[in-house]
Amino acid sequence: MSRPLLIVNPNAGQGRRKAQLEAAIARRPWLDVYRSESAEDAARAARRAVADGVRRIAAGGGDGTVHDVVSAVAERPPAALGVVPLGTANDLAKTLGVPLEDPGAALDLLRDGRPRPIDLARITDSAGERWMVNAASAGFTEEVEAALDDEIKARWQALAYIRATLEVLPSLQRTSLTIEVDGVVHTVDACALIVANGRYAGGMHFAPQTDPADRRLDLLAVTTAEVADHFRLGVDWALGQHLESPLVWAARGRRIRIDGTPVRRFRVDGESAGSTPAIFEVVPGAVQMIGGEGP
Repeated sequence: MSRPLLIVNPNAGQGRRKAQLEAAIARRPWLDVYRSESAEDAARAARRAVADGVRRIAAGGGDGTVHDVVSAVAERPPAALGVVPLGTANDLAKTLGVPLEDPGAALDLLRDGRPRPIDLARITDSAGERWMVNAASAGFTEEVEAALDDEIKARWQALAYIRATLEVLPSLQRTSLTIEVDGVVHTVDACALIVANGRYAGGMHFAPQTDPADRRLDLLAVTTAEVADHFRLGVDWALGQHLESPLVWAARGRRIRIDGTPVRRFRVDGESAGSTPAIFEVVPGAVQMIGGEGP
C-alpha cells in the first residue's frame, strides 16, 4: 500500500505554524514529503504521484497551493486529496472541517479520514480554461490584494482579508452585469460578486448554506456602492443574516455566465485569473477530498 504524500509549499505559513508543521512531520514516519519550488512544480508532483499509485495526497499551504494540487488531479481517480492549512485564509479547509491550528491533526486526518466526492467548477474566461476549487470573486479583489502585504498578513492572520476589504470599501463602484443562471438571464447592478463552491472566501463566511457536493454553485452579488450600506451589510454578515439582506442578490445553478461593462477581473481560489465574459460550469464529484466535520 502506498504511503500518504504531503506536497508542501515551503513559503506558506509563518513562524509558529511552520515550526509546528516540521515537528509534526518528524513524528510521522509513515508520511512522504515533497517540498515544491513553484505552483507548476506542485502540480507536476501531484500528477506524478497519481501515476505512481499514491492514493492519498495532501496540499500543505494556502488556498493557492490547494488549488494547484487539486486542479492537477481533478477527474483522475482513485487519488484522495487532503489539506494541511498553512495560509492566511484557508477557506477550503474551513468548509471541509480540517483542523486549522494543528498541522499534526490535519496530517492524521489525511491518513485516517474518509474521502468523499466534491464538485469543482470549470471556468472559461478571457484567459482560457481552468478549475475552480473553492471560490471566484470580482469587483474588489484586486484592490484587496493590493492592500495586503506580508506584514499585514503576519499581524492580522485570518482577519487580514477582512481588514483589507474594509480599507477598499470607499472606492467600490457599481456597474451593470448580465448574469445567466441555467439559461435564465438577469441584469444586476453590483459592485462585487462571489461565485462559490465552498462556504468561505477571503476568510469570510460568504456562503453559509453552500455544500461543495450538491451539484450547484452559489452566486452572491453586493448591489450597493454606498459605504454606509457596506458597514450595515457587514453587521448582517457577522450575524449570518446577509442572505436575507436587500443589499445582496443571490442565485444558485449548474451553469453561470457573467458579462458586463467595464470588464471585471476575477481572482480564483485567491490567485489572479481572467476576466469577463466568464462561464462557470459545475463538474459533479470531480475530486475525492478528505475532511473532518464539514457540510
